[in-house]
Amino acid sequence: MKNSYGFDRLSRDMLMIAVIIGIISFTLWGSLAGMILCFSATFLTALVLFRTLSNNFTRRSDELRGYERIAGSIHSFFAKLFNRSMNDVKTHRAYKYFRCPDCRQKLRAPRGKGKIRVTCSRCGTQFEKRT
Repeated sequence: MKNSYGFDRLSRDMLMIAVIIGIISFTLWGSLAGMILCFSATFLTALVLFRTLSNNFTRRSDELRGYERIAGSIHSFFAKLFNRSMNDVKTHRAYKYFRCPDCRQKLRAPRGKGKIRVTCSRCGTQFEKRT
């Protein structure tokens, strides 16, 4: 195995998925779904073995780059989603939200200021609200 590609992140993740699928397939053993999952786990394991022992470095590197690009975009999507929800929680603690009675524009005011007079930025209506 001197000139083989070796074990990389894609192979590691495929092997982890194969183990998880294998465990699930044993809980469903005897059913068609269990057999399909067992076959899928075996296929993934064989694919990991093939990638690890392959001599085609450029092809395996291209596969890894493609996987890291897709995994990175998925990771950044969930990171943005999580950060956005955390920012929403922080702003909801700091501000009181309400709507203009005339135009239904969503407005906010800092919490803890007592009773204040609010002017709508869209229609100019003034009304009083407690923050």
